[in-house]
Amino acid sequence: MPAPVSPFRAPYELCTTRKHVHRALSILSGFPLVVLDCEGRSLGQSDGTLSLLCLGTPVAGDSQHVFLFDMQALAPCPRSRGAIAAFLERGPIKVCWDGRMDAIEIFHSFGIPLTGVLDLQVVEVVARQTVLGEKNQEREERLAKHKFGYRFVEEHRARMGGLHVVRGLQNCVEFYHPDLHIEKDASVVEMHQNGETHRWMERPLPANLLHYAANDIRLIAHILSIFDTLGFFQRDFWSLVEKSNRYIARTQRVQIDEPLRPSGLLLLESLSDESAQHECVKCGALLPLSCFENLSWRIEGARGTGVRRRHCQLCVTTSLRDHTSLPKDGSEWVETSQFPTSTIPPSTTTSFSQASSHQQYNPYRNKGRVPCTFLPLLQPQPQTLRLVAV
Repeated sequence: MPAPVSPFRAPYELCTTRKHVHRALSILSGFPLVVLDCEGRSLGQSDGTLSLLCLGTPVAGDSQHVFLFDMQALAPCPRSRGAIAAFLERGPIKVCWDGRMDAIEIFHSFGIPLTGVLDLQVVEVVARQTVLGEKNQEREERLAKHKFGYRFVEEHRARMGGLHVVRGLQNCVEFYHPDLHIEKDASVVEMHQNGETHRWMERPLPANLLHYAANDIRLIAHILSIFDTLGFFQRDFWSLVEKSNRYIARTQRVQIDEPLRPSGLLLLESLSDESAQHECVKCGALLPLSCFENLSWRIEGARGTGVRRRHCQLCVTTSLRDHTSLPKDGSEWVETSQFPTSTIPPSTTTSFSQASSHQQYNPYRNKGRVPCTFLPLLQPQPQTLRLVAV
């Protein structure tokens, strides 16, 4: 397991000039995985603005490099911003934790969709059943305890299939590695809770905000290492990447009063590889047909009939819990053939669009500080990404 790290004091490099950007990208491009996080005002929302793009090398510990790209300082440097965009678009796999709002902000800041992503929040949910062997009773217990209440779960069990409570980053560290001492600065956590994210736009940025941003990169790198040690990536790494890409696929900004998804919940079926997607008229998410309730559910729990709700399973369930009405726009039920559909395009090719022998799980796991599954991956590689001049 990774060694404890002192809270709040993660080292970092603040990138404010072309020279800084070139140095950072030169180092990061030597790794097939990089850690990504964003900080800013109301990220992903209608009034959102990116303040810091945070990138780090994937090996947790003292040798990790953390770079904080100051997007305000780099605003007058289009070539530097272009180099960053090219790196994000064609460079390594980006490792994040709940990258949905980050992806929206990157799209509106750089004009590119974020692809080639490994979202560790998704990985953790998938691994509960595939690796840890969690039973359905444990999943329902978590739903009842944290989101719906026991009576609601009992009464609406048919609607709860495949629905999971997701963990936050700090909670995940505390659950899987309680001895790892990397804590979030309480004053910055309170700032976010009070809706004061505009403070990310102050210049110069206070030291506590910079350390907070760097610590998130450290936390994500440690979670990557912990998950690897637990074998979360041994089954199908690239399937997890595809699920992650679907999780963060939205690029449209979120209205202030409109959650991207009901907070803290994930419908795992929404990440399936079905290419035809159908829009929920409430949350606007593009989802497989299996995420929409059909008329037979309440009778026998079957799926596959030709008449389904226009609102997804998640929106219906949370509306029932909150005693709120779903938007009335025509009939609640519609024939499957009448659903507006969209097809998910193939993921943008990255440097690792096809698995190689290095990317297959190695059952003869070497012991050491570097995550074992990714041992060949996490060492600096010969530079394959041609950097755009900055």
